[in-house]
Amino acid sequence: MEPIKVFLSSTYRDREWRETAVETIRSLHGFTPLLVEETERGATVERAVFENLKDSDIMVLILGASLGTRTREGSTFVEMEYAAARKAGKPAIVMMLGERSLYTAADDQRGKQDLSQVIEFRRELLETSIVGLFDSAGELSEKLRTALLNIAQERFGPTFNITFDPELSEDQVRAAFAALSDYYRACGGIGLQVDFEREQVEVGDLLHV
Repeated sequence: MEPIKVFLSSTYRDREWRETAVETIRSLHGFTPLLVEETERGATVERAVFENLKDSDIMVLILGASLGTRTREGSTFVEMEYAAARKAGKPAIVMMLGERSLYTAADDQRGKQDLSQVIEFRRELLETSIVGLFDSAGELSEKLRTALLNIAQERFGPTFNITFDPELSEDQVRAAFAALSDYYRACGGIGLQVDFEREQVEVGDLLHV
């Protein structure tokens, strides 16, 4: 099974939260982060962003008290990345500092960006995306973990790797999957999509259950 690729967007000022998000994504089985800073050297930041977004399944945006660096077109990178993800139809998970922490962080940042622009962007995010508010690294990790697992379940559904006795015929295997699909529907699912692969495998002692 291919890992679910998560494009991570944040400003340099929010690198502490970014590190927490990266650790959280990597701790989840079946997920992998796509990071601009790990893109091959020589590519522009804009190209790295769009290449990673194109390859991603989910976007995660971490937003603190700043919108960060502006692009040549005038918007900031986090705004550009969010707009590009929405245009591409990527599901977006947004994690924002809680209101009290937001003003504290803004006061602590010298030469801070106009907070009114941040607040306006926050309003847009609240109207268009799944948003979680956090005030600590632990809270960010917990809420991001839950959001990723939920959206993966909704968008991609459960996946299974099943190995059959190689002595079974193709018709027998298909009949087994048909019965499994019927059972899945009876339990409230919507059916199963099956991809068959023939592999050379070594068969040890069979386990009968």
